[in-house]
Amino acid sequence: MDPNKFTSKAQNAIELAFQLASRHGQAADVTHLALSLLDQTDGTTRTILETLEKPAQAIINNIESVRQRSPSQSSLRTGFGQMMI
Repeated sequence: MDPNKFTSKAQNAIELAFQLASRHGQAADVTHLALSLLDQTDGTTRTILETLEKPAQAIINNIESVRQRSPSQSSLRTGFGQMMI
């Protein structure tokens, strides 16, 4: 997978996912990526949710509760720059 082929918004979302995981002492996983995509208020993810009339904040709250139950980085070992999906 070549990250240089991703859009700039996708690259930003991945970078933010790693920052979020690091801030919470966790290995980056799908919850961090989902939260970073939902953080992009002008992104496609928000547009899709609005079209489906789904409240973004409720989804963010649900994902955040799952993220909080994720193990800390010290209990997981992933390679540098790897994301658990």
